[in-house]
Amino acid sequence: MPPEHSTPAGGVPRERSETQGILLKHMSQLNQRLLGPWENADGQRLPRLTMAEAVAQLYEWSTEYRDHPELARRLPSAGARSA
Repeated sequence: MPPEHSTPAGGVPRERSETQGILLKHMSQLNQRLLGPWENADGQRLPRLTMAEAVAQLYEWSTEYRDHPELARRLPSAGARSA
């Protein structure tokens, strides 16, 4: 069975909420832009983002989705460290 049709142990198909989809899309875009050259929506090839540019992009997205507090709750706090 192809992976896109597989189900978890409980037998219920995996589904993402719209909010999860937005968050995953943005994190994927940010990761791609941090790793190397990337293309914007106009097809212009741009160099890898600096950390300052990545922070600016995250801030822009946070203001764009300020009416979606559920997105912010999914991100770990800035000072949190894994044990």
